[in-house]
Amino acid sequence: EWEDLWVQPEPILWDVPAGGVQCLGLKRGDLVTVAHKGERFRESPADEWSWGYRCDDATTEGWIPTLAHTLFVATRSVPSAGPGVLPLEEGDLVVAKGQQGDYVWGSEVQKGQGWFPRGGGALQPVHSSSVQALLAEGGFDG
Repeated sequence: EWEDLWVQPEPILWDVPAGGVQCLGLKRGDLVTVAHKGERFRESPADEWSWGYRCDDATTEGWIPTLAHTLFVATRSVPSAGPGVLPLEEGDLVVAKGQQGDYVWGSEVQKGQGWFPRGGGALQPVHSSSVQALLAEGGFDG
C-alpha cells in the first residue's frame, strides 16, 4: 500500500523535557517523524538519540532519546540474570527509559519497573503503526 512507502509517525511513550537548544521537548502521546535514529554522543555513550520533528509542527525539530519513541517486544523468554534483573517472557512489552550495556531500565505492564535483558536480540522494536494501534485501543498504559 502507498502508506507503507512513507515514514510512519512515531508516538512518544514518556514525557521528554527539552534538555538543550537542539533537543525537542515532548509529551507522552505526541507524534514525531524520525529522520535518523541510533546516534551516540561522546558525552553520553550509553544513550541513543534520534533526530526528528513534531508532526503537528514540522518546523520544530531536534534530538530526542531513541528510547522515548521505541516500544520493545520480547522475542523469547529470558530468565532473570540475578538480583535486580527481571525475567522476560515472549510477548512482554517493555517501555525503556535508560540503558546500560545489554540491559534497559524500564517498565512492563505485568512485572513493573526494573532492569530487563536486551542482549542477544531478546528485545526488538515494535513497528510504529502497531504502537499507534495499541495506544489507540488503550491496550498499553506504558
